[in-house]
Amino acid sequence: MNPEIHYFVTDDRMLRLGKQIDADEIAMLRPLQETGLVKFISCREMVEQVMKGIPAGAKGVTDASAQLPGGFIPLKGPKQVMAFGKAASRTLRICQKNVRRMTRQQAEYVRKLRVQDCYSWRMVARACYYQNFPGWDEWQPLNNQIMGIALCERAARMHNENYQAEPWN
Repeated sequence: MNPEIHYFVTDDRMLRLGKQIDADEIAMLRPLQETGLVKFISCREMVEQVMKGIPAGAKGVTDASAQLPGGFIPLKGPKQVMAFGKAASRTLRICQKNVRRMTRQQAEYVRKLRVQDCYSWRMVARACYYQNFPGWDEWQPLNNQIMGIALCERAARMHNENYQAEPWN
């Protein structure tokens, strides 16, 4: 019997490689790994898969950033993918606004976490949350993946780098 295939959606290279990942990420992956094969795919690949249909034998496309009991949302069609994407975009804009006041020292800290220590986006968000940087609003959950993306995006830009490319991702 072939194992079930779970498509786990993430653009986070550190998570894909199993580097310094958050306890919530481990908790999300464990049940999927216990019930079948986990295949990591990017957001772009997820949209392509949903638009052309989920492959035979696949349980569904799973998004790593969902905060639900069980840790994931099965995305079953184009409408659900679009709604999820719009919600994520709104959250990203809020997070980007929050990190606009990032100082050079804070950017150095974020870069160290991501590039040197290989933290996932969730781990970056959690570590920065506990720093209590002055002037930043709090965020929930404290390991919010989208906040981690916004932190890395801003810090990379302050270093004239791209958070989606090496050495960031």
